[in-house]
Amino acid sequence: MIKKRKILFITERRADYSRLKPIMKAVQKSDKLALQLIVTGMHLLKKFGETKKNIIADGFKIDEIVPIFTEKDDDNGASMVKGMGKALIAFSEIFPKLKPDIVFSGFDIGANFAATITGMHLNIVVSHIQGGEVSGTVDEVIRHAMTKFSHIHFAATEKSAKRIIKLGENPKYVFNVGSP
Repeated sequence: MIKKRKILFITERRADYSRLKPIMKAVQKSDKLALQLIVTGMHLLKKFGETKKNIIADGFKIDEIVPIFTEKDDDNGASMVKGMGKALIAFSEIFPKLKPDIVFSGFDIGANFAATITGMHLNIVVSHIQGGEVSGTVDEVIRHAMTKFSHIHFAATEKSAKRIIKLGENPKYVFNVGSP
């Protein structure tokens, strides 16, 4: 029997989950891949609907829950930085326990940035979706940093794929796959 490759996903909020969900479903159905899942961030907060329940209802098994925000946290940069710090600390303990083959990092949010950094430091292959996009905000800077910490790149457009390559990434590992 062939050992399944473990693909670790991290979801922090509804916006990233809605785009990760079809990819996670495909991994879940695969005979060659095994899904691992960390749920964190706004998914755990009552004021945002405690959407981890939706993830479970969609048929996903949650391997780890990592609280990085509290109900009292303000929606500001300081809270986001503190949340990223909590995620970095938690992931440094969780990743060695789960032993993923690939960390699938998404988009441009704090927990996924922390996952990308952790994966790279622990010598785990990191894949990144929707790198190379521009927005003119802090999200763009985080997205480009995630690109530099990643090994495999899934761009949403040809322009984004070219931008990833211009950032110095190996074209052999840049794939224009569109947006989920």
